[in-house]
Amino acid sequence: MSDYTLQDCNITVPDAFRDRTMNLFTLSHSGANEFTFVISRATAGADDTLQSVSERLSKELDITLEALSLFHTRLTEMAGKQALELFYRFKSGQRVIFQKQRVVLTGDNGQGKKLICFIGTSPDAFDDYYGRIYDAITDSITFPGEPPVTKAPRSQIPAESQSLFFTFDRDSRELALFQGISDLYASIDLKRARNGDYLFFDADGAPLTLAPVICGNGTGQYALWDITGSRKGAVISSLLLTRSVRGIRGMETMEAVEAYISQRINIE
Repeated sequence: MSDYTLQDCNITVPDAFRDRTMNLFTLSHSGANEFTFVISRATAGADDTLQSVSERLSKELDITLEALSLFHTRLTEMAGKQALELFYRFKSGQRVIFQKQRVVLTGDNGQGKKLICFIGTSPDAFDDYYGRIYDAITDSITFPGEPPVTKAPRSQIPAESQSLFFTFDRDSRELALFQGISDLYASIDLKRARNGDYLFFDADGAPLTLAPVICGNGTGQYALWDITGSRKGAVISSLLLTRSVRGIRGMETMEAVEAYISQRINIE
């Protein structure tokens, strides 16, 4: 389970959920007639760069927005991170809307990359007054430091391992069991795995992470690794969302999996 601290409350949600929180700040009660500032989050591909994001966002804006005029796309910096800036206008009904976006691409922590978009919107004009407001807000932004060492990959799962492993598909909500790591590797889509579309667990239900393995010839492959300090039984939170189980003999149901994990948790 993952813990989140919000402005008004704390919340704990299963690990399979993706954080796509959106924050909206307005200068008026209606929010429709003056400057607004929005923070939104979106999925990014494992191979995405700011250059590819720039090309994709520009195309998406051109398709979805009426009478789009794109003034510029350029690289900038936010809190020490390289960022993409887009500035454009479009029509919404009878009004002309101006928007400026600064976009940061977050690193991959085993859950896939993510785009964080900081969007200033102003009807009719985006003048110096609103520009100063936007710059002041974005200049105040800070990002968390690197993940703690305790969450770093510890040791690679041996390629010949015949232990029990679990995968949870975040799209289909299927929990699959594999007797041996080679069967697991043969079952998953590597591109989806690199995008964080699966959660992986060992026989104790503790999380595993997908990380690159650099071969002697310099080519990169991927494998599952233990995570230092990971918690037994973490797979239980995925059972809350499971729609189907692709099991092995003796563990074809969610109840059987839960009973097995509960037993493993109690084994020192």
